[in-house]
Amino acid sequence: MITQQSRVLTLISHYNYNQYLDKCILSILEQTRSSDGIVVVDDCSDIIPLSIIKKYPGVSLFKTRKNSGPYAIFDRMLGALDYDAILAQDADDWSAGNRLQTLIDLAVTEKADMVGSQIEVVREDVDIEAHDIRVPKDPRQVLLQNPNRHTFYLASALISRRFAHRLGGFSTGFRFGEDSEFIRRAVFAGLVVNSDRCLYFRRVHQTSLTQNQQTGFGSDDRKKVQQRIQQAARRIVHDYRNDGKTDLHPIFKIETTPLEHIYGPSIRFVND
Repeated sequence: MITQQSRVLTLISHYNYNQYLDKCILSILEQTRSSDGIVVVDDCSDIIPLSIIKKYPGVSLFKTRKNSGPYAIFDRMLGALDYDAILAQDADDWSAGNRLQTLIDLAVTEKADMVGSQIEVVREDVDIEAHDIRVPKDPRQVLLQNPNRHTFYLASALISRRFAHRLGGFSTGFRFGEDSEFIRRAVFAGLVVNSDRCLYFRRVHQTSLTQNQQTGFGSDDRKKVQQRIQQAARRIVHDYRNDGKTDLHPIFKIETTPLEHIYGPSIRFVND
């Protein structure tokens, strides 16, 4: 359970976003409620952002041994000791100054396992079609009507670490789409709530995974992953409606890559 006293680790996944990282980190450092730890995990970028991290005392830099994607990183970091919750953050995005405190307040009031917020989309490239993301307060009720609906944006989330562990973490075998798969399981495993406030700013640009020709929306690879995730979502809803019991384990789990500590405070892991 998330409380006002919960120790929160902010996890920033990073891949070739050096030009955005300063704004991202500053938005976390300037929160009205400070994180108890801030970790940037670089996913084998062309240039590791060491010079950027050195400007911010207390921020740690880790590196993957091979490119794995943001939620394989997230899955690995769930093993971090001494933290009760993880605040997600993408390196090319930024947060409102009251994001963490607002999410904690919501989690405490609702007794929620995972909380998120509304999203304001900022287009980096004028030729990209994008709009703000509106998500329902109660994702479960919406998914019961339509298992394929988008009801939660994981990069906006504050997640109880014990809750994520109980779910078995992420489907790390997917290169992308792990967030969609995780959300559909989480919604039926515990209490997941969205704030009606916009607390997260999502930058949309040509180099992001969702815009890339190989991995973006509409690409063949993403369509294949989406079909598998949506099929699993329909099964979850079907089973939940019938007897309330359903398999909520990750549908495609593989071992995650180890992380190498590069700079800043170190973090021990459960299996170290």
